[in-house]
Amino acid sequence: MFFRDKSALETNRCGFLWLSTCKKYVRRPREIVVMNSDGSDEKQLFSGEDIFAPQWTPDGTAILFDYHGDVASLDLASGDVRIVLGDGYNYCPSPSPDSEMIAYSSDRTGNEEIYIMDADGTNRRRVTNDAATDRCPQWMPDGKSLVFTSDRDGDKEIYIMDIDGNGLRPLTDNDHRDFQPSVTKSGEAAAVIASTDLTVQRIDPLPAAVDAAGGQFSSLSSSWDHVCSNLQNSAALCWGPTASGLESAPPEAQTGASAGADHSCALDSGDAVVCWGSGFLGQTDAPEGSFTEVAAGWDHTCGLNASGGIECWGSDEHGQASPPAGRFTAVSAGDGHSCALDGSGAITCWGLHDDGQASPPSGRFTAIDTGSAHSCALDEAGTITCWGANWFGQTDTPEGSFVQVAAGYGHTCTLDEGGLAFCWGLNNEFQANAPHRVFTTITAGRAHTCALDIHAEVMCWGALEPDNQ
Repeated sequence: MFFRDKSALETNRCGFLWLSTCKKYVRRPREIVVMNSDGSDEKQLFSGEDIFAPQWTPDGTAILFDYHGDVASLDLASGDVRIVLGDGYNYCPSPSPDSEMIAYSSDRTGNEEIYIMDADGTNRRRVTNDAATDRCPQWMPDGKSLVFTSDRDGDKEIYIMDIDGNGLRPLTDNDHRDFQPSVTKSGEAAAVIASTDLTVQRIDPLPAAVDAAGGQFSSLSSSWDHVCSNLQNSAALCWGPTASGLESAPPEAQTGASAGADHSCALDSGDAVVCWGSGFLGQTDAPEGSFTEVAAGWDHTCGLNASGGIECWGSDEHGQASPPAGRFTAVSAGDGHSCALDGSGAITCWGLHDDGQASPPSGRFTAIDTGSAHSCALDEAGTITCWGANWFGQTDTPEGSFVQVAAGYGHTCTLDEGGLAFCWGLNNEFQANAPHRVFTTITAGRAHTCALDIHAEVMCWGALEPDNQ
C-alpha cells in the first residue's frame, strides 16, 4: 500500500521502508493505492488533497493516514473515511499492535509532541513533554513501547520509550539526521532514514530480566546463540534461544561468566569454577582448584589456574582440551580450538586447524579472543591482527588503535580508544551495524553483537535467533 502524488513533475510515493520527499509544499491531489506484493492488481481506495503516511491497522480492517493535518481512518469494507482527530495539526498516526490505540504527533500545545489516544479518538494523552521536536512514533510489537524521532540532543535521532513516557533512551547517536523509524513485526529490526542513506540497525529486544537489571552489569560474554553477564554483587544472568536451562545460573556463579554453545561457566567467591547447562561431553565437569579465568567454548572449557597453568575439560576431538604446559596470563576457547597469552605476550593455540585458526602470528600481544574458526588479538600499539577462516572478511582488520576485540562466527568487532564500536565481516542479520554509542565492553556471537555502555547497561544488535537457521 502506498500513496500517489498526482501533481505534475513532483512525485511523492511511500512504499516499504522508503520515502521520497518533494522540494516544496503545495496542495496536491493524492491517492491511497493498494496492490499485491508483486506489483499486480493495483486499486485506488481514496483520493484527496494532502494525504500522507498511510498505515494498515494490524487487524487489516482500516488504513490510518494524515489528511489535511488530521488523523483519518479509511474503512476497507465500506470505503468510508472518518476524521479520528481534527483538533490541531496531527500527523504520523501509528496503530497499536492490537488496533486498540493510536500513537501520533501533534503540535496542539505549540510544540510537536508524541500523543496516544484510543482508536475512536477518545482518551487522548500526551506522552512526551520536552522543548524538542518529537515526531512520527511507531509501536514496538509488544505494545509497551514506542520508537520515534527527536532532536532533543541537537540533531535528529531515533529514541525509544515506554508508552507512559518512562524509560526514554536513544537508539542512534551520530552526526546524521535519523528520522522516520520503521520496526519489523518481531521488533528485532529498526530501519531508519538517515540523511540520504537508509541505515538498518537490528536492535535485539532484551528479555524482561535483562531490562530490569539495567545499569548493574559488570561483564559480558557471547556464544553461538546466547549471552551471559555478571551483575554487580550478584550471580550470572544468561539469555537467548539456546539458553534453556542456562537462564538460572547457580547463585555461586559470581564473576567472569563465560558463554559456551549450550553451557556456561563462571567463578565463585572462592575462585573455583562453576559450570551449568549441557554437560554431555564433560564440558561442565570443572576440576577442583583456584582459577583466575574461565573460558567456555563450543563443547569444551578451559581455565587459567592460580599458578598460571591452563586446564581444559570436555570434548577433545580436535585436541582443543589438551593445552600446552607453561605459564599464561589469558585464555580463550573457540569452537574447536583454544588460544592463550603467555607472560611475554606471545600467543599459543591448539586444537582444530583446518582454517589456520591454530597458527597465531608472532609478536607481543595484550588481549586475545577466539571465534568460531578465527581468532583475533591486540598488540601493544592497539593494532588488531586476526587469523584463521576469512569466509566473510572477518579477518580483514581495520587500521587504527583499539582497546578491545571480539571474534564471533563470521564477524568481528572492536572498541576504539573512545569506546566506539566497529564491526566487519558477515552482516546478514545486521550484526556488524554497530550503533553510535560509547561502550566499555563488547562481545560477538553467531549473528549478534552485545556491548556494555558507560552506564553499565546492555545493548545488543543483530539476532540471537537468526531468520536463517
